This record gives sequence, structure tokens and C-alpha cells, in this order.
Amino acid sequence: MGRVIATHLAKLGASVTIQGTTPTSTRAFGEADSLAAVARAIESASGSKVVSVHGDLADPTVVRRLSEAIQTSFGQIDILVNCAGGDIGSAGTSGSMAGKPGSNDALFISLEDLRAVLDRNLMTCLLVCREVVPQMIERRSGRIVNIGSVDGLIGQAQSAIYATAKAAVHEYTRCLAVMLRPHNVTANTVAPGDIVTPRFMARPYGKTGAPIA
Repeated sequence: MGRVIATHLAKLGASVTIQGTTPTSTRAFGEADSLAAVARAIESASGSKVVSVHGDLADPTVVRRLSEAIQTSFGQIDILVNCAGGDIGSAGTSGSMAGKPGSNDALFISLEDLRAVLDRNLMTCLLVCREVVPQMIERRSGRIVNIGSVDGLIGQAQSAIYATAKAAVHEYTRCLAVMLRPHNVTANTVAPGDIVTPRFMARPYGKTGAPIA
């Protein structure tokens, strides 16, 4: 999803930064050799400048470092798309079931997996907004798009903490939008359903067409 969004913005003329957890996190499901390779491919397709950064967005120190690096490259951040996420537990994408926690309900998910899912889907969004949006307020200009999920709109027997995190992203975005309205900065959420990505196809029964929570 992130690559498609970044490519679209670049083709519209935006200078773009893409982010991943590591320089080679794109290898997990065979999507690309590296983040740098993805950046070069988007540049080639769009003609816009594209750079890559990496680090754990659930760490506020890392978020500050990446924000400063991006501003060194481009001067300021005008559009923020928070699309880090996924129903991925503490083992990461290298875990079984493409990283999906084994016990994945509202009660018996391990604390390690619970925290990992909340960090990946909710805390990344909160911390990046806290770092980037105050400068948008100062400039009275900015656009924020947070990626939620249809799972955050209904109850889920499985993927319960993922659904909880995405529901929180939806509500956080509503609160943020109300706060930012007087400052000419907008905040919106997009809540997609299942998208056929390499990770989707690597998950259990991802190739059968059966619904996946």
C-alpha cells in the first residue's frame, strides 16, 4: 500500500520520502531488494525526487531523527500519510503465518504480541503526528491521511487487538481533525478492506478467497 501511495503522490509532482523498519524490510515477501531500490523505481516512474529512511516508528527518538532527516532533504513536510501497520506480532514478519499472532483474540493474545500490534498500528500514528503536525499548525497548512481498516469498524473474534488499534486510529483522527480545523490543516482516515499484497498471499488461506479478519 505504501509503495502505491508514494508512487501516486510522486506522479502528481510531490517529492516523497518512503519509510521502512529496516533498509531491507522489503525483502520479507519478495517485494524489492531494498527500500533504496523502491525509491529509485518510484523516481524512474515519476520523475520526482524520492528518498528512503528506516527505523522503528514506535520509538519517539527514531521518529524525531527521521523527521529531521526528511526536513534536511525537503525543507518541510506538507503531506503526512501514516500507513505503517498490519496484524503483526512480536516475531515480526518473519514469524509464522506471515507474522500474525497465534492466539489473536481479545483475551489470550500474549502481552508481547498485544504490545507489538498496538505499537505498529496505533503508536506509530500518534508519535509521527506529534512530531510532524505542530509545524503544520505553525504554517497553517498541511494534510494528514491515516490508514485505518474496516476491521476497526466492527467486532472481531480474531485480530481483536488489530481491530482495536485501528478503531483507535479512526477516533484519534476525528479528534485531530477537530483540533486542527481552525489552523487550516486537515486530517482524514481511509479504512480499506482486504488488499491483495504479497503478505496477504503469504498468510494462511490467503489464496483461497476466504474472508480474512
